[in-house]
Amino acid sequence: MKFKIFTIALALGMIMPSCSDEDKLTPSGDYSVVRFEFPQGNNDFDKELEAIHDEYGIYVIYKDITVQDLNRKWTSVGTDNTYYGNDVPASDMPFYVDFLKNRVFKYMDKKDVDAVFPVKVYLMENFRALPYGMEDNEDRDNQSSADSYGDIISRYFQPMKTNGFDYWTISFKKSEIEGRNPEGPKRVAAVIFYSALENAIRSGKYAEPANFRDGIDFETKLVDSKYTRDENCPLNRGIPIYITEHFGTQNSQFEIEGSYYISEYRKDGTRDLFFEYIRQALYYTPEEFVKKYPERYYPLLNEKYNMVVDYFLSKGVDLAAMAGGK
Repeated sequence: MKFKIFTIALALGMIMPSCSDEDKLTPSGDYSVVRFEFPQGNNDFDKELEAIHDEYGIYVIYKDITVQDLNRKWTSVGTDNTYYGNDVPASDMPFYVDFLKNRVFKYMDKKDVDAVFPVKVYLMENFRALPYGMEDNEDRDNQSSADSYGDIISRYFQPMKTNGFDYWTISFKKSEIEGRNPEGPKRVAAVIFYSALENAIRSGKYAEPANFRDGIDFETKLVDSKYTRDENCPLNRGIPIYITEHFGTQNSQFEIEGSYYISEYRKDGTRDLFFEYIRQALYYTPEEFVKKYPERYYPLLNEKYNMVVDYFLSKGVDLAAMAGGK
């Protein structure tokens, strides 16, 4: 059965602080609470998207998404990036649906989905975040160049956006859809899983294992060097190379790894080591982690990684399976 989507704008309006008529917040652009007809077609994948909605309450939209939809916000446009994207070809939709069903929702219960997902997920081809003031047609030169996998995409391509007005966006390259490059889907899945686990931890569902910080020196100054065998090298102190919170899906370089924790890191520091190990376990399978950090050189890293994996497995959450997509 087809029906129109009513977005969460009405609900947001109900929970916003009251104010005078002239001060009321309204989203920028020609916003309407009624926008898309759903499902958007009669293909087999449309039926699967309808089933996803029926189970999780999420509208997965893959065509007729406008620039206004992508750039709507509570305030004026300002100087932020401007987002563009293309409709996903019908031939690519089975991959997207399989990704959602078997790479994401397979590992999440409904409460976790409800806690982190927005009402809408936009699937887009060549989703891009252009610098303020750049028109989409000015990006043509960038779109005509191929990356190392032969993908012809904008150099402002962005695989995921999780801070939309009332939506997330997911975009895969042809090499990822064709199975030649598994990196993009892995990163996008990791962002979703991490968002769910972070929310569950902060709500008290999970907690840092009592002995997690045992054996880690948080006081002695670190030696900020990637390859040194010094005992105060971060790796020798149980501190892995930092993985970004967005797993490289939402920054300009799309690099998954950042710098080391530097010398002022403390037990009560802003970067929580437990969350860092969760990101490590969501990105690296046990086999990949020990290959990157051989146990004979980095026993403390492996001890803490395994402790985190085992802890969540005891709670019914298989981080290794999430990382491997199995």
